[in-house]
Amino acid sequence: MAEEKEYQHIKVELNEEGNYAVISINRPEKLNALQILTLKEIADALESFELDNVVRCVVLRGTKEFTKKPAFSSGADLSSSFGPGVKPNIPFHMAHAMYMRHKYYDMIEDFNKPLIAAVDGYAFGGGCELTLVCD
Repeated sequence: MAEEKEYQHIKVELNEEGNYAVISINRPEKLNALQILTLKEIADALESFELDNVVRCVVLRGTKEFTKKPAFSSGADLSSSFGPGVKPNIPFHMAHAMYMRHKYYDMIEDFNKPLIAAVDGYAFGGGCELTLVCD
């Protein structure tokens, strides 16, 4: 069984009886907007399930508590999409931020077990891209 970790932007639930796990993007106050940290945490959680024989499938979904608007993900969190120390007016910083974002999308896409995007509501921009890297 995968070791339980604490995450800031996602919630991981394991259903051993059904042999699946659920990863919930847990930023409902921002309509589950994605930061680089969010993508990193999703990739880390998936990596922990790769060699786990109990988990045969993973469901990725958005959390919709605290809001009446359902959202899988509203896309990139533009209020802090670049991360600490990264300035949007410096071309190299922008390129590095995009490189990191796509690095994590590639890691998610390369997950070796079925990954289901349970989309209930908005899936804009990066949220739509996240659904496309799922199976």
